[in-house]
Amino acid sequence: LLSRSIEMELKTITVHAGTIFDPKAKKFKENVSITVDPGTGSIVHVLQRDTGTANIGEGDIDLRDKIVMPGFVDAHTHIFLHAYKERPSVEQMRDESIVERTIRATNHVRSALL
Repeated sequence: LLSRSIEMELKTITVHAGTIFDPKAKKFKENVSITVDPGTGSIVHVLQRDTGTANIGEGDIDLRDKIVMPGFVDAHTHIFLHAYKERPSVEQMRDESIVERTIRATNHVRSALL
């Protein structure tokens, strides 16, 4: 059972897209298959297919009739502000010392990243 679990973790997943947006080229590409490592989420192989047909394997995702877009991540944060239900942002900036706000920010970053 353990070896089967490890084998399943190592298997890649291929997404067969009809159209995909390439953010580096800033254009759409037709008939592309993308192989992803499910352990890391990294793209490990990109194949430009000649036609809309694809060799769909077990566990593959068939999106040949769809447009596939890259993941969009909102990576911004307000580390110097804590929850507004605790205290409105105006009061936080007006009434809390820079030392207190820096300590809170450090704790917020630590909890978000670790």
